[in-house]
Amino acid sequence: MVEPPSELELAPVEPEIGALTFDDDEDLPLAEPGEMPGPAPGPTGPTAGSTPASPTESVWRGPSSDEEDDELKLAPLDPLPDEVQSAATYGLETPSGTNPPSQAGPAPPASHRERRKVRRFGITCDVCDTRLDVSENDVGTTVVCPDCDTPILVEAPPPEKKLAEVDWDAVEGDELKLAEAEPLDVYKEMAVEAEARAEKEEEEELERKRKAPSQLPPNPLKTNVFRCFAHWRAWAFVAAIAAADALFLGALALSASIGEENALAGTLLGVVVGGSTAVIAGVVSGYFGAVVLTDSAEGWDEFQELAPFDFWEWLGEAIFVAMAVVYSLLPVSLLAILSAVGLPAWLIGIGSILSWFALFPIVLLSMLENASLAGPYSRKIWSSLRMHPRPWKRFYGLAAGIVIPVALLTIVPLPGWLLPLLAVATAVVTVAYFRILGRLAWWLASL
Repeated sequence: MVEPPSELELAPVEPEIGALTFDDDEDLPLAEPGEMPGPAPGPTGPTAGSTPASPTESVWRGPSSDEEDDELKLAPLDPLPDEVQSAATYGLETPSGTNPPSQAGPAPPASHRERRKVRRFGITCDVCDTRLDVSENDVGTTVVCPDCDTPILVEAPPPEKKLAEVDWDAVEGDELKLAEAEPLDVYKEMAVEAEARAEKEEEEELERKRKAPSQLPPNPLKTNVFRCFAHWRAWAFVAAIAAADALFLGALALSASIGEENALAGTLLGVVVGGSTAVIAGVVSGYFGAVVLTDSAEGWDEFQELAPFDFWEWLGEAIFVAMAVVYSLLPVSLLAILSAVGLPAWLIGIGSILSWFALFPIVLLSMLENASLAGPYSRKIWSSLRMHPRPWKRFYGLAAGIVIPVALLTIVPLPGWLLPLLAVATAVVTVAYFRILGRLAWWLASL
């Protein structure tokens, strides 16, 4: 009878020396590279109970130099680009965190300092007008038009316009590089004069605004007509005109006295001296008369300050008055022609005075309205005679009362000592006449 097998009791196996156990949770120390544990050193020969290693088997004796971990080894760096080397070596700032470049590097080639920029320009095909883009390297060669296959010879382009070179020494120390050249003395003087003139004009403008012109009265030729003589500037005008008239009347008296003894000498003196003084009297009377007319037409009772003396300005104002006199006397020229057949001289004289008296104000206002010496006719002025007769009647009435007395004094022979008084009377009449003519223009402008 066979007995069933009983459980065998196995003896505990003792752990081998060096075997790993998992009875504790202690961390195992890691060996340093190159110190990996190998088999325990033993005798060089085989021991009892061991099998000698075959010749083909290798015994691991730690990592070799070829098998070491290369995670901490860095690959060799690639050389930096030329631009970075040039920037770091030849004067630009070194980026933070990097070593400054070595001073022993090679010298930069000339191309780094002055790089030649190739200029590009356009040419046009003569056949199809296609525009081609070429460079200066193509000059002298032939390119083919892509549209019509026409060969085109590339010629040198016109030279580029270069900007003016800046003299940096001239602007040294100027942060904004806007240094200005020192102006010449003549420009300084012109600037000072212009500034002074501008300040004076500004003061005059403010003064004119403070002294605003009076409002147009219902009848400008009745109210405050001669109020201008209450201001000193009107009498200054009278004095200037009187001096010129006295000079002219004195020249006429002198030539007349000499003519009594020597007719030829008296005539020559009258032509030369009398003509010269007549021009002076005409220019002075014409200029101040034009000033009085203009200020009165603007509504001023006090005449404004005159501009600095300018002979050509005075002459220009006087020419307007002189041409108005000439135009107003043209009808009398017919009477002068008729005088050849026996027309009395006194009739020609009276006709000249009447023609001037009637036509002079109309012609002068027409010329001023047209702003032309060749414009004695203005439809606006001439039509006002029919459309607004009241202002004209008032004007001619005042003018007759002013002009006729002085005209009679010039006809009557006067002694020499009365000539200065006649000059003053003529000057007062001149200012008064242009005053009422200016008031007439002011009245007509409002209608």
